[in-house]
Amino acid sequence: MAPGASINPATAPPATQTLLTKLGRVSKAEKAALPEDSLYGKNPQVTKESLENPAVWRREAMRRGGETIIEDQVPIDRTIIQPEDLQGKVGVPFMADRSRAGGNLTQVGGVPLSRPVSLQGGEDYPLIVNPNAAWASNKGIAVNKQNNAINALEATGMPPVGVFTVMGERGIDFSTPVIEAMVGQLEAIRVPKKAIKLFDTKINKQIDNINKFRKEGTPEMPRFVGLNHPDAMDQLLGINGYPALGSGNLRKVLVQEMFGKEFRNIGFPVYHDVLKSVTKPELMPLNRGDAGSTMFSLEPGSPLSTDSRHRSYDTAIPGSYLGGLESAVPAQVMYPKTFDHLATQKTKPKDGSPGRLFTEQEKIGSLGMAHHWEVFDQEWVDTVSDWLATSGAKKTGAAMVLAPLLFGAGQIQQLEQE
Repeated sequence: MAPGASINPATAPPATQTLLTKLGRVSKAEKAALPEDSLYGKNPQVTKESLENPAVWRREAMRRGGETIIEDQVPIDRTIIQPEDLQGKVGVPFMADRSRAGGNLTQVGGVPLSRPVSLQGGEDYPLIVNPNAAWASNKGIAVNKQNNAINALEATGMPPVGVFTVMGERGIDFSTPVIEAMVGQLEAIRVPKKAIKLFDTKINKQIDNINKFRKEGTPEMPRFVGLNHPDAMDQLLGINGYPALGSGNLRKVLVQEMFGKEFRNIGFPVYHDVLKSVTKPELMPLNRGDAGSTMFSLEPGSPLSTDSRHRSYDTAIPGSYLGGLESAVPAQVMYPKTFDHLATQKTKPKDGSPGRLFTEQEKIGSLGMAHHWEVFDQEWVDTVSDWLATSGAKKTGAAMVLAPLLFGAGQIQQLEQE
């Protein structure tokens, strides 16, 4: 297959992959390859008291030495772009999560799922899911990013290129595979009805509080039907009569509650296992704001499409996959002139008090919220090339160190279909 060619799982070659991912204790070398305090390197402790709960005992029995299984994987061929290939273009930041694309998740850390979860990306969305688009998002954000591309073109006269820029590790909580994989474990763990009822009650109290303090003109968040309700997943996915608008925020509320100790200690699934399962391994060593591992051409003159082919988002942004740098680079390297400008910007407190200069994390956050673009000129080419020649090798090495944690020696099996 030619580099950069799109892959349609329906017409994939006979050989498919099943990935069996070990989710055990993280070695010192593996932890050193991850950002400081990374959730990927943590395995929540189980107390002796919580093991007296039958649901916790069952979950931990399955997790002990358990594997994460992703069936029907297809190969991904990346196209490597050299910085000089981008000279004369203008980069538009697209902040997005680290989702894995391709295949069906059927087991998380030893716990089987009640139904397969399709993995749709992520940076590989235009390669795996929708080769007719560059990116997917919900309509409001998609309109904003398309306008960003239009402004970049009009301001510079240069063709705009979308630049994948990673969110924080938990930016993935909005996407559907996280909640699908969490809820999908409840049946195997056999979480008792009493615990489910407690969870539902707490979620709806949170929703009531969100509605109480919502901004004027913002629609109310519907109350959750409950985990044991037959429509629970329909509501969380925003399908079959349930509104898609707001379903992502509802998913985040549920995932945030499941993340905590209270429900993990009474048998709910372990969020950390799910996070590792649905995240693309190569993106785990990256810091928030690292950019350039995937880029795509944008089409400012073309209309947005409602055919996103992505369960998490309703709108596709026109364009096509270009490839990516050999290694992602820090935001300050990818967007140097943008960061020079952001260094002069101040916050705008609601109480009218004088603002302060942006922190580094606030500058990175601005990449996803405001309209920015970076001209890829000779100075930019030299800066990025120098970084790749020095620090870039360390990033690649970090991903290699993580390979045993994510895949396990000899744990990638090629299964020939009959």
